[in-house]
Amino acid sequence: MNLSPHQSTKCSSSLERSGEQSPLLGRGRGRSIGIFGGSFNPIHIGHVALAKAAREACGLDEVWLMVSPQNPLKRNMTLLDDQLRLEMAEKALEGVEGVKASDYEMHLPKPSYTWHTLQALEKDYPDCRFTLLIGGDNWAHFQRWYHWEDIQRMCDIAVYPREGYAGTFDAPLVNVSSTEIREKVKLGQSIQGLVPDSIVEDVMRLYGPKGSLLLVPSGGLANRMRAIASAHQLCMSTESRLQVVWFQGWGMHAAFSDLFEAMDATKMELREATLWDYVINDRPRRHNLWMPWLPQKLYYGGDVKNELEIAALRDAGFDFEIWLRGHKRYMSCYDEFGMVPDTCYAELFHPNRQVMEIVTKNESQFSAYTIGMHIRRTDNIDSIRRSPLELFVEAGQRELAVCDDLTIFLATDSEDVKNEMRSVFGNRVVTSEHEATRDSITGLREGLADMWTLSRTQRIYGSAGSSFSVMASRVGGNELQILER
Repeated sequence: MNLSPHQSTKCSSSLERSGEQSPLLGRGRGRSIGIFGGSFNPIHIGHVALAKAAREACGLDEVWLMVSPQNPLKRNMTLLDDQLRLEMAEKALEGVEGVKASDYEMHLPKPSYTWHTLQALEKDYPDCRFTLLIGGDNWAHFQRWYHWEDIQRMCDIAVYPREGYAGTFDAPLVNVSSTEIREKVKLGQSIQGLVPDSIVEDVMRLYGPKGSLLLVPSGGLANRMRAIASAHQLCMSTESRLQVVWFQGWGMHAAFSDLFEAMDATKMELREATLWDYVINDRPRRHNLWMPWLPQKLYYGGDVKNELEIAALRDAGFDFEIWLRGHKRYMSCYDEFGMVPDTCYAELFHPNRQVMEIVTKNESQFSAYTIGMHIRRTDNIDSIRRSPLELFVEAGQRELAVCDDLTIFLATDSEDVKNEMRSVFGNRVVTSEHEATRDSITGLREGLADMWTLSRTQRIYGSAGSSFSVMASRVGGNELQILER
């Protein structure tokens, strides 16, 4: 393509440059629209000035800033969330006549090539005439664009000047870039005058220094898994660093490595508690005379969230992302506090070889139709009261009436329950040969194996007031029915 942009005081169309009839020229009798694509990561005053100049110089009714979810020529570029960039662009353009932000490309298949966008626009807006706005630097390499010749035939092209490159219409050369703005924000420098005043605070918050979270998961196995998964999602959404400190104690007399394979280091840093952690990062309580309380207040800037307040904060709509972003934070937790997709659990947690050997042995006793039952007893008064044994017996009998090849995998912390279920269903019951206990590594491995085995059954019947069967269902994605009266 032996074409080069030339300086002009008016817009030059692809028709003038190529000598071919444009499919859109002459057809659209409605609005004339300028398409200004980019990542706008973030939008700045140069973008706004250019859009206004293009609208005036090219006689356009409107200019649409097409916020792109992915630039095919910058595939490795790290972008802020699509919706956040769109919302900032919309806010920056409030009151700018004839210029608006558009999420049109976000709803198209990725990658968002300009050719695909123009084809879709032609179909959705047949009465509009479109002009593609591109920079002189991009015009110089236009032959690299996907379907560049088709783009020339399809629409008008107006080239705006860039440093070292001429354009086809006059536009101000504003010496500012999104990269420069992001770097200034990271260094804590002012960006006043580089982005519209309305979004200065948003840009500082969203592109500012990333936060770090130290999480102490507490409670039993399922509770700890929920806390870790929630913290992982939070740190993913805020691009923050996650450290998890695994303390042994009541309900968890095992190291993480006694139960699981090592956590993927790209997702988080997980370590066993050291002596230093017991001094600084342990949960302040009567057991340790509340000693970590003061060091935590000093080290983590006074904003520490403990396990007793997380649920109330979550239910009140507390914004954990704002709390974490750009800060060093501490949290102890035994519950979910954000949206965690079920797939997250199977992606994060991988039982170790010793546990999976037990799971494999359990599965070898499955029939073509195997259901799971988790009957929680011992110290869980709520489960005993709301989910009595007879409900599980009745459910098993209903299943047996439908399928005579029924097998029941039973997970329970009560030897009496094992005996009673065997007395009703005989050798259809598959269960651990060991007595349930949380006071040993062996007992905890058996418990984790029970959870993973439940996750591989066709359906789970669970106890009210227990997170164990809920977690098994989330790991396996199988149906869960809580039995309660």
